[in-house]
Amino acid sequence: MLEERVKETLERVAETGPSEAGGYDRFLRRRRRAARTLTAATGVALVVVLGLAVAMPWILPTRRTATQVTAPTAGGGAAALSRPHQGFEVDLPDGWATLGADSGVHRVDSPSVGTISLVQKSPRAAEMTISTGLINSRYNAVLGRPYRGPSPPTGVRYLEPEGTVSSGRRPDGRPFLRAVQRHPDGGGVVDYYIWWPYRCALGPDLRCPAVLGLRVLHLQLHWTKLAQPAKVMAAAERVVRTVRPIGNAVDPAPVPGQPTCSANSPDRLGVVDTYRGRELRDPRTGAYALAKGSVEAMLRLADYNLVYCRVQHKIAVVVMDGDTPAAVRGNGLAAPVSDVLLGMVASQPLGSWANWQWTNWCGSRSATPWYVDPDVRPAKRLARITSSPPPCLDPRHPSVLQGGHTAP
Repeated sequence: MLEERVKETLERVAETGPSEAGGYDRFLRRRRRAARTLTAATGVALVVVLGLAVAMPWILPTRRTATQVTAPTAGGGAAALSRPHQGFEVDLPDGWATLGADSGVHRVDSPSVGTISLVQKSPRAAEMTISTGLINSRYNAVLGRPYRGPSPPTGVRYLEPEGTVSSGRRPDGRPFLRAVQRHPDGGGVVDYYIWWPYRCALGPDLRCPAVLGLRVLHLQLHWTKLAQPAKVMAAAERVVRTVRPIGNAVDPAPVPGQPTCSANSPDRLGVVDTYRGRELRDPRTGAYALAKGSVEAMLRLADYNLVYCRVQHKIAVVVMDGDTPAAVRGNGLAAPVSDVLLGMVASQPLGSWANWQWTNWCGSRSATPWYVDPDVRPAKRLARITSSPPPCLDPRHPSVLQGGHTAP
């Protein structure tokens, strides 16, 4: 009876989802988007939408994430590949190798790249990617974990199983969905969606945002007609059953406002760079929005010690001149930590950033920008942004602070 109910539920869900017609084209489009996301996570560029007056412009830059060296946890061998910010660790399957950004085979692995990409060594006829994402809430019931929160936030690209859908369960009891698409040319795609919720440390008045319960571990395997489908699918199935939950998939992690950090906040955090792009000015006033030498402060929202432990809703930057806020237009500019960004932190933490640019400072060279919690009065200093002030371009125009947030 249970198997029949699961089958009926899966069939109902499949009927409401995308049809198999054009499924391969959708897969190719998804793969191209994933490639662009990976490129964005490792590049260094800046695209500015200039609408600067008093309103805050939104910045859509690409970011280079810093490489981290992570030792394998207990149970992982020398070939263990770890993604601590996304809560999983996996052993490199026999006969497979990590796939570098240049499509060459490499034995090195960088946790600063959110997706693990593997390629079958011989023949090179199959590829496998492992990452995290947020699944459409209607599939949680099929996974045995009905979604009980408010409407999931918009602005998030939710995962949608395509093809012939079935269900399974890992040896540790975690349920998963399997979606298979076979192509007329002999190739195919199989997607696994494993229940992998982000675990939160709850306070007396706080609830873990429901959207974080939609996180799944997503393994995608695609093969060409030169592969042996049964062999490569067996390799993927072994990974699904042996990939290990670590970090925030096992141990509760703090959520915004949860005071679990140590008393000593970090003095330096995030990435600071110098803008070297083209000059941009407010067309109405002539004030500089960006120019060579502008200070660019970037804070990855996965830096939990700052954002998740010490900030309730927002993270802001204040430029201090001595003990008082400096005369900077937009000083105290805050980037919201919304449900959308929380979802990105849980699923793709290395691609979600808050960012600010400080331009045209003609005052004291000892002025210093700080990350602050603007919900505390007066604003509480959290971490110093270690940088010299930007150069003075024209004392007739104000110094400007602008910023926003990015998400993949």
